[in-house]
Amino acid sequence: MDTISYVSQESNRNVCQANNVVPLARVKATQFSEELPPLAVSGSNRILCYTNKKPAEVTLLNRIEGKKADTVLSFSVTHLVSMSELTYVAAGAQSIVFLTADLHADGAITVSSVEGSLPDPICALAANTNGTVAVTTTAGQLLVVGSDGNKVSSFGLPSTPKAPIRSNVLAVHKELQLAVVPGKNQTALDIISLNSEKSILSKPWFPHGDVPADAAYIIQNRQFTGAAAGSRFVLTTAHRNTELRFWMLSEDNNMSLVEQLTVTTQSADESRSQTPRLLTVNQTEEYVLLASTTVPSIVIVELDRIAFKASRVTDWFCMAPALFCVSFIRKVKEAKTLSIDLSAVIRTTEQLTMFTMDASRLAGSSNLLPLTPMPSASNNAGSAASAQAATTNVTKWFGASAESPMIIPPTSVSSSIAGNKVTSSSADAQFVAGQAAAALKEQSAAFGETFSEIDEKLVSLQKNARQITTTFQDPKLKDEAQFAGREFALRNKHRLNQAAGAPTPVQPQVTTGGHVVMTPAQADLMQGVRNLIDAIPGYVRTATAESTKKLLGGVLPQAVSRAMSAAESVDQDAALPKLTITEGMQTFSAAIDKIQQSQNNILKQERATNESLCLRMVPSNERHTKVLQTSKSFLQSVKSELSLLRDEINCTKKIVKDIKTLGGAATVPVQSAEEVLAEAVALCSSGQWSEAVAKVDALGDLPSLMHLLQSDICTEQRGTITSSSTLPLPLMLQVCRKLANNITEQPGNVPFRAKWVHDFIVDWDDKLVELKTNDASQIAALQPILEEIVANLSSIDPRNTDRATRNNVKLVDRLIQPLIA
Repeated sequence: MDTISYVSQESNRNVCQANNVVPLARVKATQFSEELPPLAVSGSNRILCYTNKKPAEVTLLNRIEGKKADTVLSFSVTHLVSMSELTYVAAGAQSIVFLTADLHADGAITVSSVEGSLPDPICALAANTNGTVAVTTTAGQLLVVGSDGNKVSSFGLPSTPKAPIRSNVLAVHKELQLAVVPGKNQTALDIISLNSEKSILSKPWFPHGDVPADAAYIIQNRQFTGAAAGSRFVLTTAHRNTELRFWMLSEDNNMSLVEQLTVTTQSADESRSQTPRLLTVNQTEEYVLLASTTVPSIVIVELDRIAFKASRVTDWFCMAPALFCVSFIRKVKEAKTLSIDLSAVIRTTEQLTMFTMDASRLAGSSNLLPLTPMPSASNNAGSAASAQAATTNVTKWFGASAESPMIIPPTSVSSSIAGNKVTSSSADAQFVAGQAAAALKEQSAAFGETFSEIDEKLVSLQKNARQITTTFQDPKLKDEAQFAGREFALRNKHRLNQAAGAPTPVQPQVTTGGHVVMTPAQADLMQGVRNLIDAIPGYVRTATAESTKKLLGGVLPQAVSRAMSAAESVDQDAALPKLTITEGMQTFSAAIDKIQQSQNNILKQERATNESLCLRMVPSNERHTKVLQTSKSFLQSVKSELSLLRDEINCTKKIVKDIKTLGGAATVPVQSAEEVLAEAVALCSSGQWSEAVAKVDALGDLPSLMHLLQSDICTEQRGTITSSSTLPLPLMLQVCRKLANNITEQPGNVPFRAKWVHDFIVDWDDKLVELKTNDASQIAALQPILEEIVANLSSIDPRNTDRATRNNVKLVDRLIQPLIA
């Protein structure tokens, strides 16, 4: 088993390209807490299901179209899983609900839900096969719940502890019907069979020693070429999802640890800590995502293709700490290529954001070096000795002190699988090589910095020398420098003469730190040199200022007088040319004249056109006046006829009432069309579609039928009404016949009526074809009605309808023609 450590640093995080960071929705997270965290799952790369602003609100978002549907539940959601692309399960407390999304052609989403209740509070939830979910409760029960919300089966966990279960670890292998569940204590896990309801492990399994596991995941479909046939693979995490262990379940049901990966985060003060992270495995099971909840970081672990272990780890910047993380594979089809990229949806305290990782940075060779292979327990002493020797050699070769802190990997990773306890050691040649490389890298960086400082000082010294050399070319400065040199020579000569005439005493020596540096005479000589060097800048500044003044005094007056005389001659003799006589200005004026002439011609043409229209409108005013008078007279006659008709209806009602009274018959109330429509809508609300349509059809009134079809409930349940299992065949054909009859008399209602006929015929097509095959006589009886429907729809003028209506009419004709042929 290899032990690998990865350090997440802010300076090494990859940044996604600007066009690969897409905000999806602005959602606050003020209503959530650690007990009720915001949740999200994704069944595909299109639909995203998440809890909205409140724990009881669930939203389904179409990421491609940007449309969503909201559902308010009766409980706070604490668990959310994806069953398929359009089916999701939400649970909380003792309630569970199945959410099914219906994706329409325009991208809109509608949601239907089925809710159920459980006997005990829920601990964990996982998707199972055949549209069911597996649920563990606090009472130690494992339930299998169907899509109707009812319990399919239940049994007690084989290793149920005495105390109530608090662990939320649950993972299900759908094909083999295996489940990872809590064990006998807080640090143990167990693998049970959902078919036999028993544990398949012969010994207790402590995946992280004395530390409880935070999550588990069973690889469903991914295979590794280097693993034995029949092996299954389990990923477990601990320490808030910062310690990952990769396990292999052999065919004889023995667990073996393949690799351990530890993820730490280095802060600005270079301190390292295991910050909490969120575990996500993408749909293809190629990547494991670890999103930090405290720093803006997503660590992506790419799994190896040969063995079940980490192959490459990359760190990505995600703008803010994550509250949840969902990953999926994003497919982008361009002109001639199809790019498949790894994407992640991160929810922060402010919004939902989608990040697409750069494939060139995500993919690559392995960047992980095992800190140590796991030796046997008998080699612990030798390993410790070799580690001490390796550390000593590194200290001797690369100058590191024994007290300097060195990054030492974990040295006591243990496993108690099948009774074999092994311990890892840090004495490894690769680890020593890594420490040596780190020391070389640090020394190279320090040498580069020192070399840069020396180079800068050399450049500065060359500039100063060049300035001093240039300054010494002035005669006055040369004299001053020679004078300073003579003074120094005289003082030095006097000192040397005194030293030659007097007996040579034993000069005391100046020491620094116990080492002899120079005698007092030598120190005095060096001090004189230093004083001379310090005095040079002052002499240079003074000499430069005086030479500058001298030069300016000799040159500046002449330059000023020359400039003033030139300015006076310019004022007297300069003559500006006329702008209008230049060739360019003449060309510009000609172009302007041409444009104005063309505009005048256009205005003249428009004026002539308007005058001809006005002349044409003068005689038409008389005709309009005549038509208006005729319309008013016709309207007056219609009003009078309506008044007479109303009086006749009242008289008829009175006569009928008198006849019924004289005959002694019981009074039968006559329902109006409004009352019939109200009753039909009520029947529709209760699901009695056939009775409602038959009741309105009995009126024999097309407007009443259209009012019913235009009601809100019929518009929402359009697919239910047109279904072949809702209305009887004769009633459906009667409705289509009425809708198609004289359809051209009301041009405004043609699209509405043609759409309803189209929906009925399309939904009934399979049943009508089957009926013609099995019972041709019945189709022959219905043939006149079908021919009448086709004939009425064929009378629609295609030039006066939109494209959708024309397509609907063509499809109805194409479906009915084989039936009446």
